[in-house]
Amino acid sequence: MPVFLERDRTEPLSGDGKPKRKRRGERNGMRKMTAMVFFLVFGLFLCGCGSSEPGTSLDRAEKERGEVLETDEKEPVAVCPSVILCDGAGSLRLAVYLGCADRVSGVEQIEKDDSQTVPYRIACPHLRRLPVTGESHGRQNIEAILTLEKRPELILRSKNTGAGMDPKVLESRTGIPVKEFLYGDLGEERETLYASLRLLGRELGVSQRAEAVIAFIEENVRELQRRCPKLLPHQRPRVYLGGLSYRGAHGFHSTSSDYPPFVWVGAQNVVRDGVQELIPAEQMAVSREQILLWDPQVVFLDLGTMNVPGKNGIQELQTDPLYRQLDAVKNGRVFALYPNSSYQANLEARLANAWFIGKTLYPEAFTDVDLEAKVREIFEFLTGASVMDEVAEPLRSQVFRPVLMECISQEGVQEGVQEGVQEGVQEGVQEVSP
Repeated sequence: MPVFLERDRTEPLSGDGKPKRKRRGERNGMRKMTAMVFFLVFGLFLCGCGSSEPGTSLDRAEKERGEVLETDEKEPVAVCPSVILCDGAGSLRLAVYLGCADRVSGVEQIEKDDSQTVPYRIACPHLRRLPVTGESHGRQNIEAILTLEKRPELILRSKNTGAGMDPKVLESRTGIPVKEFLYGDLGEERETLYASLRLLGRELGVSQRAEAVIAFIEENVRELQRRCPKLLPHQRPRVYLGGLSYRGAHGFHSTSSDYPPFVWVGAQNVVRDGVQELIPAEQMAVSREQILLWDPQVVFLDLGTMNVPGKNGIQELQTDPLYRQLDAVKNGRVFALYPNSSYQANLEARLANAWFIGKTLYPEAFTDVDLEAKVREIFEFLTGASVMDEVAEPLRSQVFRPVLMECISQEGVQEGVQEGVQEGVQEGVQEVSP
């Protein structure tokens, strides 16, 4: 039987057994009702489809979940982790830069050690009171993580750790999502640093803060480049960075061919310019004889060298007959800088050092710059606290000053330095974190 006859059975019949015809008014009413239902359903369909447009879909919400938080960071969006764990070199520092230190529920042991000259640790003293979840460089204690009073909802793991368990294993054994990132630096890998800041900004719901940090760094770099004169290579001051901290403290031979502050101010880094086809290196060691051949006009010394067991960089300059032949040493052109690294690069210290280097090499271009105010601004913006005085206090005001060079006779140098030659500096520069 045809299907449409099944429908006809329900229609009312007339006296002759045929279906009644509906009146015109009834037919019009039904048409209107059908049209209204159609438009209502169509409208609901459009509303549902609208969620797939860019900016409103669940996928976009997941990718940009941090953006909503910026309207009121005191009330985090549900998708943003309120409790986190920072794993590996540089991870906690970036969390502090992004204003998320209050979400951290545990720290590595290294974050509690040697903290008196590390800006981000001074800015967040509560971090030193948190439970220990591992040693350093990704060597985490699973049991310690699982027994934390505040269970982390996300682990931020620096790929620069160089040790520790595989992130997938860490995630599997803890049941906590792990987000990996590369730390980058302020030199050749600056874009990597920016990409990581943006990634963490999205994950933590603080994308606007991440962009502000990036903009602040770029603003400082551009201003330094603008102020410094554009000189021909042979006109640029020849400089050397000694005692560079890198995975620990080192002597005067430790340096870098890719030290960002030298690049920004247009100085001639004797290491990079003195070796042809040299691959830029964040840290390298050079011989005493090679440094003497380069004979830099100005030497900058990383105060992290003071942690070297035995003779540190300053003592080497004072006692080594070869180093004392350097023009920079003889002319009193050796200056102390903030430690450049402590469990990854101290970005705020490198920015501050760059302003001092620029002002030292080109004083006429920086006459209007209050260096102390500039350093305060840098430290406070990145760490969220006024920490310059506390950072400088253990250094006893030696930072950004000429390194003391005692007058010693050649005989005295050859026989060995008498006790107390470095007394003033040793008293002024004490434990400095690498």
